[in-house]
Amino acid sequence: MIEGVPFVIGRETVLVQGTGGVSTFALLFAHAAGADVIVTSSSDEKLGKARELGAAQGINYRTTPEWGKRVVELTNGHGADTIVEVGGKGTLAQSLEAVALGGTLSIVGGITGYGGDLPTLPLIDKAAHVAGISVGSRAELRELEAFMTKHRVKPLIEHVYPIDQLDAALEQLRSGQFMGKIVVTLSEPHK
Repeated sequence: MIEGVPFVIGRETVLVQGTGGVSTFALLFAHAAGADVIVTSSSDEKLGKARELGAAQGINYRTTPEWGKRVVELTNGHGADTIVEVGGKGTLAQSLEAVALGGTLSIVGGITGYGGDLPTLPLIDKAAHVAGISVGSRAELRELEAFMTKHRVKPLIEHVYPIDQLDAALEQLRSGQFMGKIVVTLSEPHK
């Protein structure tokens, strides 16, 4: 075991890429479910915030471009049981490096683009699974709502803009200088 690594043998390890809305929600859900969560980001400040939200570890992918190997090191050779893959073709190779034996690569998005090669040899070597993730059913939404209520999971909302400030909201979105969600309200909230 690496000194200072808070991972518990027998608990699932989840790797979350980035600190946007989908990834932050994944962090909150995985932490609430009892998993050890590792987060990647290009910002040490955002990694600090991710730790405050429950991440066990953070990896800055700019200073650690081979972050897949770092995930394996942090988990004492095990790797991540589940990877929330939002990066796309630019992160697949590192995700396959990071995935545990029998682990799952859950493809949710493609920030760096879709397509590219999905190397099959690492999948075979690790008996890993690849699954595409999309919107679930109404029943699954109700289960999610019940889980969120039970575990007091609340989405991280960086900023709420009224519709007349849509340009400012889009500018913040383009800047990448946020964590979680940016919300645009279409009307005044009921008081």
